[in-house]
Amino acid sequence: MGAARGLYAIVVTTALLFWLNQDSIKLYCQQKYHQSCEIPLLGQMPAWRTGAQLTALLEARRDDLLERLQPAPQVVEAPLPEVLPAPIPVVTVDLQTPAALAKPLPHARRGSAGVSANASGNSGTSPGAGIAATRHRGLPGRR
Repeated sequence: MGAARGLYAIVVTTALLFWLNQDSIKLYCQQKYHQSCEIPLLGQMPAWRTGAQLTALLEARRDDLLERLQPAPQVVEAPLPEVLPAPIPVVTVDLQTPAALAKPLPHARRGSAGVSANASGNSGTSPGAGIAATRHRGLPGRR
């Protein structure tokens, strides 16, 4: 008995779907077989055509409902343009260099003879002179 009820439900559901979707099935047959596939006596009955009209009505109502559910475009007034003041010159600051070294130093005083000491502690005009003298004396150095 349970199988007969299941078969009956399947047959009724299939007939209902054919009744509602008859226009789609007709278009499929025309595209696939290049001919109409209406059921001869059933296609002309007004009750059969009511299924197609009901489907068209449901589709139109669905489209109307979807249009109403979509939010209307909101019109927002643009803000008034803001007038900005004239640009101000930019001063760059180097935070890596101490402020004392960033300012130009006053001229250093020279010794009484006018000769300064170089990197090796020797007096002379050239910083490399002391290095050369160190190598010449035989002290260890780079070769």
